[in-house]
Amino acid sequence: MSLAHVGIYNPGSTCWLACCVHALAGVGPFRRLLYKLEVDKNRPNETEAEVNTHHFIEQFQLTFHYLEEREDERKRDEMSTRSAFRYIKVDKLRKAGELHYAKPDRFHVTRHEDCCEHVFHILQTISEYYSKYFQKTKADAEQNPNRCFAMATTENGVLQYYHNIILPVTTTSFYAALREAWFPKNRQADDKGNVSRKEETKHWVKSLPDVLTFTINRSDLDYTKRFSTFKIELEIALDRHLESRAEEASAIFIQQNPEEIFEMNKNDWSKELYTLSAVIMHKGEGTAHGHYTIFVLDLENSVGELNTDYKYKLYDDHLAPRVYTANQAQWIWSEGNSGGDNCPSMLIYTKNEVLTLEMFSFLEKKVEGRSESMKKAINNMENGNVDQAEKDKENVNEADQDIEKEGQAEKNDVEMEVAAVEPMRKRSW
Repeated sequence: MSLAHVGIYNPGSTCWLACCVHALAGVGPFRRLLYKLEVDKNRPNETEAEVNTHHFIEQFQLTFHYLEEREDERKRDEMSTRSAFRYIKVDKLRKAGELHYAKPDRFHVTRHEDCCEHVFHILQTISEYYSKYFQKTKADAEQNPNRCFAMATTENGVLQYYHNIILPVTTTSFYAALREAWFPKNRQADDKGNVSRKEETKHWVKSLPDVLTFTINRSDLDYTKRFSTFKIELEIALDRHLESRAEEASAIFIQQNPEEIFEMNKNDWSKELYTLSAVIMHKGEGTAHGHYTIFVLDLENSVGELNTDYKYKLYDDHLAPRVYTANQAQWIWSEGNSGGDNCPSMLIYTKNEVLTLEMFSFLEKKVEGRSESMKKAINNMENGNVDQAEKDKENVNEADQDIEKEGQAEKNDVEMEVAAVEPMRKRSW
């Protein structure tokens, strides 16, 4: 996950380095990956790349532990996170893949650029290992090497992989911005100019990443954009969006307004699909200047499942870490959008555990199973056969109920698997 791709990388900045480290350590899927790499690091037949990856992981863990020590109450007044970076001792980068310890718990660094390069190399190696580890086939991994959580790019307005969505700051609604990014003006089409929404939906359904990032497009921030308001959602229920797109992709019930796809009624869903895990803030006129800070979801202090119970820890290498409630954090995030120069720069969402590919296979079955019956109902309705159309709809509803029962059974199996690995997720680094 190379954050440099989004244009907000300041190569000589310790504050940006701090954001990278805390984003890695604080976002759930990254923590689980670090644990997975740790328990697998002694397995036989490792490649040289995997050995180097474990080497970088160990160094990252020591770096993060060292930063965590600086949060001790007795030292907060005399040593900020910025001071802590001055005491990290990291060997100079001699060549890619080789870093050597000076002491077991200390590194030596001569320039901030070396330390930033060190962290970005960690990010890159984790990304490569993660993608190869979870892809089903080698060919798929080679075709989409960074599909799991790599930053996406845009080409001619067409969003690639949907993993990193560029959000305009001039809109007042998160979902309005998401809709604007989701339906780009220039869409990929075949030789005849037709866009296959069914194939597009299947691609999205099967490649839903563990980490979904939103880059707020403020590289050329001007005075006018500062006064735009932007509410950041703590949870996004893309599962309802997926079902709406699935029905749309199967060419049935297309009569609904596309804008309504993103109107989420949280009471309709027992669990949200994505939770806001981190917000990277930027203060300054340009992306290569100013100051970066990061809010990370504080799992230890967040209780309950309501988003109002969430708490976020602010890491700022000018100040000691602070914990804010969700409402307090929302006020800080919106402050820059209402006239200040401290604005959100990137949003990092993580996928909830219980919704996995089983959920998406359930959606596919639902689409394929009801498509023919619904087409018959629509044809009968258009031809005036109202009674037959109603019977067809009843058949569709019965089929839906059967599929939902099957989907619930699959979901229960997934929840049992998640419960089995829950201690891994809560492991503290």
